[in-house]
Amino acid sequence: VLDIDVYGETWAWAEEMAPVVSMDGKTTHDFLKRISHETGLALFFESDAAREAADAGELFGTIDTDPRSELEIRMAGEDLGYRIDGGTIYVSIDLSSRQ
Repeated sequence: VLDIDVYGETWAWAEEMAPVVSMDGKTTHDFLKRISHETGLALFFESDAAREAADAGELFGTIDTDPRSELEIRMAGEDLGYRIDGGTIYVSIDLSSRQ
C-alpha cells in the first residue's frame, strides 16, 4: 500500500489546471467544497455557526484563478475565517469582521 498525499506542492500542477467555474447563485459552502475538491484538502467547519454562515452566503462570478488564490480572495469578503493546516481547510466565524 502506498501512502501518497493528495495535496501539497506535488499537486500544484493539478491546481493550476482547475477549470473556470461559474459560482452564480451558489453558496459559500458550495464554493468551499469546490476548492476542497480542486486542492485535495479536506473541509472542516469548526462550529455549526460557521457551517450555517457558509450555507447562507450567496456568491456571484466565476472561479478563474488557481483555487488557493480564489480561496484567499473570496474569503476576504466573508464573515468567515479559514486556515489550512496539514491536509485540511478549517473554516470558522471571523470575529474580527464583527462590530
